[in-house]
Amino acid sequence: MGIAVGLVISGEYFGWSYGWSQAGTMGFMVVARRSPPCTAPLFSALPS
Repeated sequence: MGIAVGLVISGEYFGWSYGWSQAGTMGFMVVARRSPPCTAPLFSALPS
């Protein structure tokens, strides 16, 4: 389990390292600003 956690934290599991090298910091900032409005309705629809 420790190896899997390390892969997720480092971003290797999700391909973040590759995405960061392709999109750069500005690309990730654009995605970070667009993600919350898109995901908020999904989480608010979950039963509590």
